[in-house]
Amino acid sequence: MYDLTTKKQVKFEINSNHSRVKTSPITIKKFNDPKKRITYAWTEAQFFPIKWDSTRSLFYRMYKKYTPLVTDGQEVTNYGTAKQFFLTILDEDFRVVNEIELPGYLLPEFVIGKDGLYFQLKHDFRENENSLDFYVLGLEDLIS
Repeated sequence: MYDLTTKKQVKFEINSNHSRVKTSPITIKKFNDPKKRITYAWTEAQFFPIKWDSTRSLFYRMYKKYTPLVTDGQEVTNYGTAKQFFLTILDEDFRVVNEIELPGYLLPEFVIGKDGLYFQLKHDFRENENSLDFYVLGLEDLIS
């Protein structure tokens, strides 16, 4: 993170109780190989942008868990498996307040609201095709 007051870059390390959260960047050679790029996308931990909650003075970081590659000797067999998503809640000094695994029926994107975090339900968990359904994750129990 770049600190505007000191004009210096500050590094924070946020560890997880659920998953290996360090990932190596993909090389250009692997990126240019479609099969290796897909393997990287499906197996490595992926981090979403950190969001700031000015009402609660908290940061939220979502990530997809590292998933080891499973093969039958020749072909990858776990590309289609469900990804596990986690939410890390950080205080304004980037200290971990809590970390939870999110239910599998939520899309990995949320909006911050007065009642908590609003997650859209995955399409196969909606009431019908024409509905837009949300799950509200209340934060009272997670940050106390």
